[in-house]
Amino acid sequence: DESTFENSSVVVENILEHTGSYALKLTEAELSLPNSFSVPEEKTMTVTGSSGELTFGGTVTFESESQFVLNSDGTTVVGTFDYTGNNVLEAQESVTFESSTSKWGDRSVITVAEGATLSYKNNSEWKTEGTLTKTGGTMTWDSVVWSLDNNTTYSSDTPIKTKTLSLNNYLLTLATAGSDLTVT
Repeated sequence: DESTFENSSVVVENILEHTGSYALKLTEAELSLPNSFSVPEEKTMTVTGSSGELTFGGTVTFESESQFVLNSDGTTVVGTFDYTGNNVLEAQESVTFESSTSKWGDRSVITVAEGATLSYKNNSEWKTEGTLTKTGGTMTWDSVVWSLDNNTTYSSDTPIKTKTLSLNNYLLTLATAGSDLTVT
């Protein structure tokens, strides 16, 4: 299924029922989905287009082995995201998460295309447990708070800087040489 939004501002009031893989095409459009919903196990939610604004008012839960693919250059995403485990966030183009919360379950992967930048900013928050791996292009953080919900092993091919790191009596292991972390 695919929905296209161009040069418009749309609020979807009814609950989005996500039973299979789904694509949202945003071209200079603002789309607001105020309710919580889940992306089913082994399914994909894809955002395409360019220069859109996508706001989730409720929590978007990615069930085991589901994917969030962002192929929408210059798009801003706002919301709360629960990656339950074995999930993939794939940024094929440069995308910004603003004032967002991302909860990462075990064995989750962030893939950023070469030449693309995945940005988190404006008091975004990360909550992690288990193993989280980032590969590919650039990931930047501006005013991000990172909290551990359990022991976390993080590996990356590029360094990151975080505003606040809350270990919460858990262990953070930086698993690779490129996983440099700076707390500012």
